[in-house]
Amino acid sequence: MIILYGVGANACYTFGFALEALLQSIRGDDVAPVGPTLWRHGLVFSVGLTLFPIGAAWLAYLFNAVHWLLFA
Repeated sequence: MIILYGVGANACYTFGFALEALLQSIRGDDVAPVGPTLWRHGLVFSVGLTLFPIGAAWLAYLFNAVHWLLFA
């Protein structure tokens, strides 16, 4: 799973550059503000993806605790 996460993160990083290069070839110099915006959104997405298992594990623990309290 860790290897898949690393490959996915590198693919998204590479596709961000490819998308920026494609937009620059289509629109010319009019695309200057797109780079920092793509980087910012990619950073937020990668941090959220990294922290997602913490929230999922916490919710699973809560569901198990409630199930144990109500049905045990």
